[in-house]
Amino acid sequence: MSLLVSVIAPGCSPWRCAHYFSPTVTTPQLPGPTSRSTAALALLFVVALAACAREDTRSLTAPTHTDDAVPAFNIVPVTAGGGGLDQPSRLDFATYDGSSQVVHPDVLRAPEAWGGQLLTVVTPYPNSQTRYENPSVFSGTSGETWAPLPGGANPVATTTRGYLSDPDLVYDPSRDEVRLYFREVVMAGKRHVADNVYYMTSPDGVRWSERTLATATSGRYVVSPSVVRDSSGAWRMWAVDAGSRGCKAKDSKLVVSVSTDGRQWSPATAARFAQPGYVPWHLDVQWVPSRREFWALVAAYPLGETCMATSLFLSTSTDGETWTTYPAPVLARGTVPQFAANVYRSSLVFDSENAVTLWMSGARSIPSAIRLTRSSLEWSAAVARTTASALLARVNRPVAVAAYRLKPPVTPYADNDVP
Repeated sequence: MSLLVSVIAPGCSPWRCAHYFSPTVTTPQLPGPTSRSTAALALLFVVALAACAREDTRSLTAPTHTDDAVPAFNIVPVTAGGGGLDQPSRLDFATYDGSSQVVHPDVLRAPEAWGGQLLTVVTPYPNSQTRYENPSVFSGTSGETWAPLPGGANPVATTTRGYLSDPDLVYDPSRDEVRLYFREVVMAGKRHVADNVYYMTSPDGVRWSERTLATATSGRYVVSPSVVRDSSGAWRMWAVDAGSRGCKAKDSKLVVSVSTDGRQWSPATAARFAQPGYVPWHLDVQWVPSRREFWALVAAYPLGETCMATSLFLSTSTDGETWTTYPAPVLARGTVPQFAANVYRSSLVFDSENAVTLWMSGARSIPSAIRLTRSSLEWSAAVARTTASALLARVNRPVAVAAYRLKPPVTPYADNDVP
């Protein structure tokens, strides 16, 4: 395919010149000892299990955050066909690390001149291992099947100072190029030092420029940059300022910067946003021309929890400064087994004036391959289709916030493991 395109149109990437067609483990229950010999056998059995677990260290693993939780909402599920919000279709990505575990999907519909395809960026996150967290670009036509771009290579960026998370794609029609923004998390050992936002440009989704620094913040967590160029050509960047506590923050604020070119940015100011009873953690914003509104998917966790307990909410705004929030989540954690632990940063695209496709990411707890006494998180993505009217009806449903019933974490959660 690449050779054929290069003969027909030299210098034109295949992606731009043509459509790319793209257990639960049950812990053995030992009977109560009725004699010393029975107790001894039980002890030997447990020791043997632990020894076996220590021998298999080949799998990718990470510390436990929390075990699966009872959802925070008492909502009657909406009946939906395959691929609906309560029955999303799991996605498979051929990640460079081989795990197929991903987080932070951001989806961009390319212009017709580029073939009108979908372009997505994700970060691999195998069992919460940040060293694999680097932006990786894929393309597709349906939004359900994704493949690396012909001639492209993943990851498109790496760092030696920490990890790269929260990628975001934007098309700039004035330059006929795609921008990739991402957050570099700078670490000194296990200590968080800074969050820097960089951007790279590409004329075809395959060839990428060197990175350029857009914003820099030290001493506090400023996470999940989301960049939008609206119909007037104005640029905005939203992010979540979680202060010095990051994933364990008791409150956070949505901040916004403005730009005329997407390169030089104003100082961030606080937007008016509140999801009662919840702490915003990650978001993705889209400009919806047909509605003259910004729509945001916001991953937020209940007060008293951490960022590993997020559910997904919708928020809308006409100016990007004042946001309307809604009582019910788009998807509460635990609604589907795939996202039993959390629903994390997600993305949406309007396919028409009313048709909406959502790409969601999140995690479930699985048994660790290193120790049977703790679990790790398996991360993945899924796609769901709905309509704007159905989505608004869903998030406007009255809810009864249920008492949270969480099993205590086996090991404390480390901020440096946060995606």
